[in-house]
Amino acid sequence: MKFKWKLLLVLLAVALVPLLVMRVVIQDADEESARVLAERFGLGVSVGRDADDDLSMPLEDILVARTESELLSVARRSARTAGDRFRLLAQVQREQLRLLAGDAPQDTPPERTGAGSGYWAWTGDGKRSRLEVDLSSLTTLSPEGGVPAAPDGFLGTALPALEFGKRSLPRLVLWQWARSTDGTVCLYPGLPGNGGALVREFAAVGREAVGTPVTVLASPATHQLMLLSTLRGRTLSSPTVTVAAAMDDLFDSADAVGLPAGIQWFFVQADGEVVRLLASRTPGDDPGSLYWASGDPLPDLGPDRGGPLRAGLRDGGHGSFRRGEGDADHLWIFAGLGVRGLGVVLRLSVSSLLGQSLQAERFVGETIRVRHRTMMLVIAGLGLLTLLAALALSSTMTRRMERLAEAFRQVAAGDFSVRVRVRGRDELAQLGATFDEMVPALDEQVRMKRDMAVARGIQQCLMPEDAPSAPGLDVAGMSIPHDETGGDYYDFFRFDNGEVGAVVGDVTGHGIPAALLMASSRAFLRANLDGGADAGQVLTRANELLSRDIQTTGRSMTAFLCAVDPARRMIRWSRAGHDPAIVYLPGSGAFEELAGDSGLPLGVMDGMEYVEERRELPEGAVVFFGTDGVWETHGRDGELFGKDRVRAILRENADRSAGAIADVILSSVRAFAGDDGVEDDLTLIVLRLV
Repeated sequence: MKFKWKLLLVLLAVALVPLLVMRVVIQDADEESARVLAERFGLGVSVGRDADDDLSMPLEDILVARTESELLSVARRSARTAGDRFRLLAQVQREQLRLLAGDAPQDTPPERTGAGSGYWAWTGDGKRSRLEVDLSSLTTLSPEGGVPAAPDGFLGTALPALEFGKRSLPRLVLWQWARSTDGTVCLYPGLPGNGGALVREFAAVGREAVGTPVTVLASPATHQLMLLSTLRGRTLSSPTVTVAAAMDDLFDSADAVGLPAGIQWFFVQADGEVVRLLASRTPGDDPGSLYWASGDPLPDLGPDRGGPLRAGLRDGGHGSFRRGEGDADHLWIFAGLGVRGLGVVLRLSVSSLLGQSLQAERFVGETIRVRHRTMMLVIAGLGLLTLLAALALSSTMTRRMERLAEAFRQVAAGDFSVRVRVRGRDELAQLGATFDEMVPALDEQVRMKRDMAVARGIQQCLMPEDAPSAPGLDVAGMSIPHDETGGDYYDFFRFDNGEVGAVVGDVTGHGIPAALLMASSRAFLRANLDGGADAGQVLTRANELLSRDIQTTGRSMTAFLCAVDPARRMIRWSRAGHDPAIVYLPGSGAFEELAGDSGLPLGVMDGMEYVEERRELPEGAVVFFGTDGVWETHGRDGELFGKDRVRAILRENADRSAGAIADVILSSVRAFAGDDGVEDDLTLIVLRLV
């Protein structure tokens, strides 16, 4: 991708920051509009950062979704409360059946009081008056409807059992009936002095409830809607206990606070494939106040809606659905109690939610459209400005960059005369100036590298390709330069008298100057070598020639020159400031040095006289001499390789060939240096008399 397009993308990315800021500003304005809407229309509409999806939804869907969620929470809470109370009621009934069977009570019986509180009846003029009841007695009816003269054994256990129910759940339990196996019905609390007609009405309610485990009936005296729960003993001939709980006490009235107007609340029971309506609950004139009244059966919801509803009621589940009924759309919410298929169903007309929705939707829609239109204009303007700025900058910046790129291509092709001369004070101008400074230096480096390669090739040609061979003498020599061209030198000579000559030199420094001095020294030494020539005289004549050229340069070369006569086992040598050779004598296991008189290195001072030394060598003797790069190599901890390690290698490998001994020494030095590598030239010669 070209730089101008990258620059365009960068500028567009930078422009996104103010766009994001603008989007946040617009969202804040949307939230403010939502708050104004809520205050003006009394709606719980949320338009904020976490409701972006709602902005694209019709207001009707937003209101229905919010209301559906709230009503589902209310239905589940009401069903959970009623279910818990119904289970408590069943637990009390089981204890009452045990008491009817004559078992001893598990705790202390309640104190018997006279009249009860909370019992009232409607008078003829539509007013409410207190209903006289006796919490310490029963009202009984025989199977024929008459009042028995005296209680039997069943009547003796009925009063403690029914008193236990009232004491256990005083607020929830209103009326109670106990029915014996012969049809005798006991009503609690008693109704003294209230006339036979009211007693017969309550007895009829008790007899009607016996055949149904759960039903809802109106109280004869108060017309309150009551939930009647009937529980029988273990057999069909066992007594039954029916407990009537006021529907208003089975549910919490607080659940109705804040509900939408026009909501219908049904108490239902799933009975096979039918949903029986037990009671309905509708809001009164006072918002939040509710009253109970018998309702009509639920409409047929069809298999797609009725099936899930019945299953949810039986399993104690919950759910919701929306269903069209005639010209109206209704929202249905249900939640099961988890007991006997009972449940709560809420029904709300969608049209009741949308009385002001059109006006609110227009208000919100216009506000959001203005915000979005503003944001789109800002985005378009910033995008256009960014595009123009990128194109304007690219016409100047990319032109100079293309000049730099072309100059780099020319340098890569070998043209070091190119210059860019970029004007300006920015980073591109600095890059151009640096390029113009770099090219001459790079040209010099390339030429120097080329010269070094030539010098290296010449130096390699001056080194011997193979070690000479002679009967009774095994010879090996190696040289590894530290730089491309090193300052070490070694050479072999063959004389007409059968001697084999060898020389090792170490020139000060590295690089081309050292290579040139090494080449000159080699020429001077070879020019003075004659068969049987004195080694000291050879070094003396070479020193005279070198000192004339390099005496004032501070450069010099150490040298060790020797000649071996394998037939007579004689070695002659002379040194010019070089370390003595090491001789290992396998017969005695001793080490000696070929030292003798050592003068200054070659080229330091003219007029030097070098002396030749001689000695005989026994069979198997190993002679080693080299440059100081071998024994002065540093290890990882700074320790020197040292000549002791060289002597140890000579002793351990004395029976091997000269080439093998040289290889072991070089590999040991490299291993000793480790990752840091060798810091000097390595040159050595090994002579072995065999």
